[in-house]
Amino acid sequence: MRDSSLYVTKAQGSGGSFLRYDDPAPKGTELTAVDGFEITGYSQAVVRDCCGGGFLGDSTNTSVIAVSNNLVEENAGDEPQASHGGAFYFFGHTLTITGNTFIKNTVTGWGAGLYLGAYSPGGQETSATLTWNVYRDNRADNTGGGMFCDDSAHCTSDHEIYDRNCGGNIYLDSGPDDAAPTVASFDHVTNYGALDATCAAPGPGVVIDEGNAAQDVYTFKNAIFWGNAAGRDFSTSCVAYCNTVNASITSSSVQQSYHNDGVNVTFGAGVVEASDPRFVDAAAHDFRLQAKDGVWAKLGAYGE
Repeated sequence: MRDSSLYVTKAQGSGGSFLRYDDPAPKGTELTAVDGFEITGYSQAVVRDCCGGGFLGDSTNTSVIAVSNNLVEENAGDEPQASHGGAFYFFGHTLTITGNTFIKNTVTGWGAGLYLGAYSPGGQETSATLTWNVYRDNRADNTGGGMFCDDSAHCTSDHEIYDRNCGGNIYLDSGPDDAAPTVASFDHVTNYGALDATCAAPGPGVVIDEGNAAQDVYTFKNAIFWGNAAGRDFSTSCVAYCNTVNASITSSSVQQSYHNDGVNVTFGAGVVEASDPRFVDAAAHDFRLQAKDGVWAKLGAYGE
């Protein structure tokens, strides 16, 4: 793996695409990897088969994609009122997204840093593993400034930082009426300083919407929430089937009072009310924790 901070290979765009490829998708032991780049200024940086910094659509439901160690900065999904995915927009059978930094990407709709979706009625499944990524200062004009897991995708987040994204840090949503469940799990995450869509006021750490009968499942554990809007570490709503969602959080520091417009969040074992975690310097994006005696902890706020 390349380290884009040590060995800079910069892809500087002015709209258009950095990389484009079409079906048939990689399958079996075949792999497409985008590793170690600084990708900035594109409308669609990585295009497969629209949209934002990068788009991938897998009509064969066989793709194996790895995206690692990239700086993805200042890309834009600018289709008026409709864009999903400012930096990356992914429909892909098996995705591994590791060690990337998503900064200052924008979208007119949803999912400025990263959008992950599926289409289960058409047999297009998405299973995404997200590890050691940072989502910072991205902006969604609607919802999901950092990451958006949507439409039956399965998203597994481990050791990630969500830092001051506009439109909220994380957005989780159901699919259409006949879609399978959306499933997302978060372990060892830092969810800090979310802003509203205008970037002018504090916003929600996690937004959960529900609109179909599928049994969506969202779990959080070993998470630190801090600096989000008062009573909005979680913000939930539904248009139908409000009781079908299973949303829970354990072993975390979080506001247990939240905006509940129909979807309940269960606060389980090991949950403590949010208090200052004593980050080393959140303003400078240093989310390591300080020990009580003033000695900095060796591990990050979301580390083990």
